[in-house]
Amino acid sequence: MVESLEFGKESGSMAAPRKYPEELKARAVRMVRDIDERGAIKRVADQLDINPETLRNWTRQAEIDDGERAGISSAEHEENKRLRAENAELRRAKEILRKASAYFAPTPTSSPACSPRLRRRSPTASSPPTLRRRTTRPPSSTTATTTRRAMPRERERM
Repeated sequence: MVESLEFGKESGSMAAPRKYPEELKARAVRMVRDIDERGAIKRVADQLDINPETLRNWTRQAEIDDGERAGISSAEHEENKRLRAENAELRRAKEILRKASAYFAPTPTSSPACSPRLRRRSPTASSPPTLRRRTTRPPSSTTATTTRRAMPRERERM
């Protein structure tokens, strides 16, 4: 494997982006603002061994945070990020609850109104609909049960 000149990087591999301490960022931005002439970003970036485009982005963000330039401040960006994460979590929770309620919802055949032992009366204008139980005769013997089972077959023949 051929090693590159950069710290710990191997050629062809993607390393994590470099993280700079906040003190270094603040110092670099302050130096650029103090110089306040053309080429200041390039000169400070070379002195501190920072990519000039990175330093340019830090300087722009510092100007936005200080109100010197229009844009989204760092605080607003962090708040938006937090709210997006909270929104995503609430959407996941809502989806879980929706699926759980569909899973545990009673089926149409399990509701009392659909029970074969209950029958609805036809509603009239004066009284609200009520439920009443249909009376069934308990089977007196096993032959009565077999006779009842045979009855629907006889109806089909007719």
